[in-house]
Amino acid sequence: TFTDAQSLRDLMDKVSDGKIKKSVTVFSNAKNTPKLDLSVEATIQSVVSVSQTYVRLTGKNAVEPYEVVITTQKTDFEIQKVVFVSKAKPNHLSIAMDVPIPVKFETIKDVTPKEGGFFAYTLRFFVPEGITEAQQGEFLMQTNHPEKKEIKLQGM
Repeated sequence: TFTDAQSLRDLMDKVSDGKIKKSVTVFSNAKNTPKLDLSVEATIQSVVSVSQTYVRLTGKNAVEPYEVVITTQKTDFEIQKVVFVSKAKPNHLSIAMDVPIPVKFETIKDVTPKEGGFFAYTLRFFVPEGITEAQQGEFLMQTNHPEKKEIKLQGM
């Protein structure tokens, strides 16, 4: 039971895209069909899908931009802002914990729609200034999508 639409959206954010099949057996007192098996198959496609759930901006990515592919049917989709929020332990800090650090990024749209009318947007982002060593945290991306205003990715 969901008390509001946001709770349902939060749950759906945790559901992976892809095919799903659910079945149920119904028993009744009907003479012709006392037992009936029903099944439903569907393909789940989020309004905004992200190719990775974890970002690692260390090693070769310290110089090279890190790429994440975002797919959506929104033709004018934009990432408006990207910040990194460190979750490092206080004795290992090289930046202030929980202070959003702006991340330089660029978005490249594939102009040819994919199956189902989805467009692919490649988000390229770079190590935030001031981070000199690996930091556990979250990358928070603000979007212009009315149903997915923020994307969170764990990373370092």
